[in-house]
Amino acid sequence: EQLEVEYAATKKKLEGVKKQQAAAYKGVNEVTTRKQNVAASIERAEAAVEMAKLNLSYCVVVAPCDGKLGRRSIEEGQMVNAGTTITYIIPTNNKWVIANYKETQIENLYVGQKVRMTVDAISNKEFEGTVTAISGATGSKYSLVPTDNSAGNFVKIQQRVPVRIDFNNLSKEDNEHLAAGMMVVVKAERK
Repeated sequence: EQLEVEYAATKKKLEGVKKQQAAAYKGVNEVTTRKQNVAASIERAEAAVEMAKLNLSYCVVVAPCDGKLGRRSIEEGQMVNAGTTITYIIPTNNKWVIANYKETQIENLYVGQKVRMTVDAISNKEFEGTVTAISGATGSKYSLVPTDNSAGNFVKIQQRVPVRIDFNNLSKEDNEHLAAGMMVVVKAERK
């Protein structure tokens, strides 16, 4: 009888130890699962950091040329999409003029032609320039609302043709004094 009691007590202890062992295995499994979840969370966070670094590298604004900022189209802190115009740059070198010649004067102009120019803001100084481009269309063709003569409007209006003239051999001082939008008078020799 005493052996049966000891046997029952030992059996009960064994069942308790087995339950403890099962609980310990369950705890180990839970810890292992949590460890795997934490490792996956760390990987996701590292990937998010790398993505943020990549996106930050896209935030660098690089100007296509040296120059001064003109009008800004955005304010600090504003979100913009790629390709959005955020400011206008006025080049500090390679100055040029867009002269709008009458269509009857174009026959006397050619690319490479030397011209003389005066600038109202810089008195008593004559500049040399070169015709670098003559537009293939009149200025009115580029306007937001081009004139429509299809309805029988036969009033003859002389059109203007944009001509690009680059300044030649500008001194540093003259280059600094020239600004976008200044009034320039161009004198071109006839052919």
